[in-house]
Amino acid sequence: MIRIVALILPVLMLAGCNYDDDTLLAPVVSFKTDTCYTYNDTTLVYKDSVLVGITAEPSNDLNLTHFNYTILEDSVETSVDSGMNTSLFDYERYIRKSSKNTDKWIFTIRDKGGASASISIVLNLDTLSAIVSDNNGRTGK
Repeated sequence: MIRIVALILPVLMLAGCNYDDDTLLAPVVSFKTDTCYTYNDTTLVYKDSVLVGITAEPSNDLNLTHFNYTILEDSVETSVDSGMNTSLFDYERYIRKSSKNTDKWIFTIRDKGGASASISIVLNLDTLSAIVSDNNGRTGK
């Protein structure tokens, strides 16, 4: 009987360490809105760049542990992951408009308990004023 209790007790103790996903609040993630940042969907000429910044903090007492951004360019998806262990997160980068009609950048933050939050920005291609240049220096609309 003591052996059974000795085997079951550690399992029960470990099970008690799991976080209840129903009670975890998602981290708070937002775009930086100072004048130098772009934080709303916008239309750009091919190869134009904008500065995007995000900040994040946990809603629980759990550190932020994962950052991901995904770029959807029409039907092509690219994703970058990064691990961390911090109570505050600050990120900024210049993003350049591709030649695709629509680029959607999705930024996701996850905390130690697995709760996550995402924000996104869409860059549309300005096809009326865009001039595309090839490797030979020729240009055309």
